[in-house]
Amino acid sequence: MKKLLPVIGLLALFLTTSVFALEVVNTPKKLDIYYFHGHRRCVTCLTVENETRALLSSDFKNELDTGVLKLTVLNLEEPESQTLVQKYGIWGPSLLLVNNQGQKVDLTELGFRFARNKPERFREELRSIIQQQLGENTNSPGANLDRTR
Repeated sequence: MKKLLPVIGLLALFLTTSVFALEVVNTPKKLDIYYFHGHRRCVTCLTVENETRALLSSDFKNELDTGVLKLTVLNLEEPESQTLVQKYGIWGPSLLLVNNQGQKVDLTELGFRFARNKPERFREELRSIIQQQLGENTNSPGANLDRTR
């Protein structure tokens, strides 16, 4: 009987690890996209939001409708936004992607650099990053850029 205990222990460990791995693999991918802004909004702030909305409604409508993607626009100065402002360390206008494991990709620089002056490049890179985060194959420029903080 004593010889069987290590075997039973290893078998239990293997089964537990396998079940856990299956749960992680089978967890549906979801992305929360947050756009934080202040009371006063410049043209670029408005454009980042508008271009993000336009891309999501044209290229990711199904993902929005099924809840795989969710866009939340928040005024960072309002009391009801403070939990997320503190959680993500927001101090100014920000565009973030957050996956269901809590990993965030900060796209603020991308948005403020391209949304107004090169909107097609902003949409192309944002599309590619969203596809990459959802695990879709893409060969678009920017697909492998690391934009995490």
